[in-house]
Amino acid sequence: MNFFCLIRKEAHREFRRLYHLEEKRRQQLLNRHEYEIDEQRQEFRHKREELIKKYDFELQTIEQKQKIEIERENVLLTNEYNKKLKQIRFG
Repeated sequence: MNFFCLIRKEAHREFRRLYHLEEKRRQQLLNRHEYEIDEQRQEFRHKREELIKKYDFELQTIEQKQKIEIERENVLLTNEYNKKLKQIRFG
């Protein structure tokens, strides 16, 4: 074999080595990327669940306040109705 053939073989080996190294690094990057995406999804789900719980609680609180207010108004209207009815009867 001549000198140029040896250099060419060595260059080809080096090229293959670098190619495999690049493929390995690319796969590592892809794996890390997938891991980070999964982490972000989990974080998003967790924050979403927290917000849902918070807003559900707030909604329940508002509903309770509205029910109490409706009951108060109902009592006031009933009392007012009874007063008017007495005025009409005895008036």
